[in-house]
Amino acid sequence: MIQKAFCPKYIKVSRKTTKNDIAAIYRSKLSVLKQTFSTTSFSFAMTSDNWASQHKRTSYLSVVLHYLDNNRSLNKRVIGFKLMTSHMGDAIATTILEVLREFNLQYRVVSITLDDASANTMAMSILELDLRSYVGGFVIHQRCICHMINLIVQPSTNVINNLLILVYAAYCLFILMY
Repeated sequence: MIQKAFCPKYIKVSRKTTKNDIAAIYRSKLSVLKQTFSTTSFSFAMTSDNWASQHKRTSYLSVVLHYLDNNRSLNKRVIGFKLMTSHMGDAIATTILEVLREFNLQYRVVSITLDDASANTMAMSILELDLRSYVGGFVIHQRCICHMINLIVQPSTNVINNLLILVYAAYCLFILMY
């Protein structure tokens, strides 16, 4: 009723049609992206992160490529977003390698940025055997500086928060007294 009042030309579409349309668009965009990767003459840098959803108790891993296209424009594309069963190094390495192989990029990645978790260090030791880049036969493992800064700053924020609570309480007491 509201649809007819505000948009009389609206035609209802089924969920199946919507799903099929989205899948068709995805396949066409994926094909274009794979073609772009195959014709790009530069190396690829990859970042990946994994996290757990507290609400659903599931884990995910993202794989993002950073690259220069043939016009030397910097690009970033999410090429993988996978459901994970484990946060162990071998599972992370297997998933990353699976995504890279899907795009035929396993020999074109020159650096991988992961956070400083021990599972990621293990994943890199596994990946280095499989990802032999054409730049000297090795892959650079970069640890994410933002993650390291967060690990350094996080403990101090608890101390600062406690001090701020005391300062605020003293301020409120001062206001009440005067």
